[in-house]
Amino acid sequence: ERILMLSVFESVCKAKNWKFSDSSTNVPLPNDRHQILYFEKHQEAGETMMRVYSIIGGSDILDEQRMLTALNINYRLQYGALAVREDKLILTENFLLRDADEDEVAQTLVYIANQADQYEKLIYGIDRN
Repeated sequence: ERILMLSVFESVCKAKNWKFSDSSTNVPLPNDRHQILYFEKHQEAGETMMRVYSIIGGSDILDEQRMLTALNINYRLQYGALAVREDKLILTENFLLRDADEDEVAQTLVYIANQADQYEKLIYGIDRN
């Protein structure tokens, strides 16, 4: 299963000319910006899943108003969800291994990278992740 799952993600990254490793890829974006996508395999209800996430920035600046804004943004996201992982605000999506489709994976990875970068620029004003 691991080989099948990684092959879908690896082939998408290679098709996009993104450097791929088992745990991440660096997505180049316009205006010399980039966004790192991380891959995390996990089990949920007996199914093998792949979690993809991108760090937007530190969660320490998330006051009540920013948290409400994040929840409102979540409602409008085409793919994924804003979440807090450890001490970081992230944009994340989960894929069910047996349903991982290259076109959907490619579209979602591009969306996650672009949206995470936009939020990073908007909220933090930098390109660190």
